[in-house]
Amino acid sequence: MDLQLVVCIKVCGEIKQKFYILFKIQKSDMFQQQYRHRSSGFRKGESQTIIKMLSQLRGDVTNLQTEMKLINKKLTWLTQKVDLVDSKVGLVQAELGVVEKRMWFR
Repeated sequence: MDLQLVVCIKVCGEIKQKFYILFKIQKSDMFQQQYRHRSSGFRKGESQTIIKMLSQLRGDVTNLQTEMKLINKKLTWLTQKVDLVDSKVGLVQAELGVVEKRMWFR
């Protein structure tokens, strides 16, 4: 397997993991903010600010999910290319084996 492909697959995996962790943190923060909002009796202006922040956070999470889907598609494509390269390497090795046998019998 080509070294660049291996590195690219590894980087894609790390990016995917970081997005997943970030998504979990943001989701946790959102629930904590909702709980604080309900339990401490904020004034109307503060609750509007929190609602705006939660809406923005929801948009950020949606953007991250979209980016994750794109990364997954690219990773799938890359994996298919790696499989194709592996199969071609196998064919070349088989051909070399045939050539080697022919040379041995001459």
